[in-house]
Amino acid sequence: ERAKELEVYQRNLLCGYKDKKTGKIVIPEKYSRAKNFSEGLAAVKKNGKWGFIDAFEKVVIPYEYDNSGSFREGLAPVMQAKRWGFIDIVGNVVVPFEYDDANRFSEGLAAVNIKDKWGYINDLGEVVVPIEYDEVKSFSEGHAVVKKDGKWGFINKNGKVVGAIEYDEEPFFTEGLAAVEKDGKWGFVNSEGKLVIPHKYVQVKEFSEGLAAVKFHHTFGDDKWGYIDKTGKKVIDDDYYSADSFKNGRAKVNKKNKNCMNTYFYIDKNGKEVK
Repeated sequence: ERAKELEVYQRNLLCGYKDKKTGKIVIPEKYSRAKNFSEGLAAVKKNGKWGFIDAFEKVVIPYEYDNSGSFREGLAPVMQAKRWGFIDIVGNVVVPFEYDDANRFSEGLAAVNIKDKWGYINDLGEVVVPIEYDEVKSFSEGHAVVKKDGKWGFINKNGKVVGAIEYDEEPFFTEGLAAVEKDGKWGFVNSEGKLVIPHKYVQVKEFSEGLAAVKFHHTFGDDKWGYIDKTGKKVIDDDYYSADSFKNGRAKVNKKNKNCMNTYFYIDKNGKEVK
């Protein structure tokens, strides 16, 4: 699909679209603002108003909005007269303009804001999670991270709090486990909010390909990174100064050589160095 091959470029304070691979200009710069294509359409701003074009420059949704997000799950957040609502890909208003702010849909729900509080609506515009949170993130793996009274926690798609809203740092969910912080130490809870890997790490990264990079506290010497599996078992020793998440069976790590210089290399899931 042509739209997927295009990306925004900027020249002389105007935006257009070029081919990602070749760099060839496909839609010349003529927009004051432009967003990347999503679901075949791109939000662009001209003469102070936002509309949507297709990959052949055709205006599909007229320039009539004061602000705009991109399409996701068939709907896009748009603003008129300082209020946000949602339109579908032909420009029909699906959710009326009644919110102070709105994010894109994710897993069938979108975060919306009234008077500095956030909740979630479904694609019919019905409020399914009460508008009572101070900060929210998009749904992922059936859960969303929310903040209330200075503490972070999770809710499910029915708006039910999973576990408790009790964490000082923003948690993150991947591969069915969420990294959570308590009293300065990180652990992991499952999708029911049950602690499955204790709070004992200085820092953690998300699970990827079944393993997570975690930083162990060393009483003597520097704290270092190793890797654990989903049971919390250490599978790669903690002797790295930095450690990235696994991707395609490899992870980038850093050790110091004899001269205390950083040396970066890749390891496999057994901790063996690979090219």
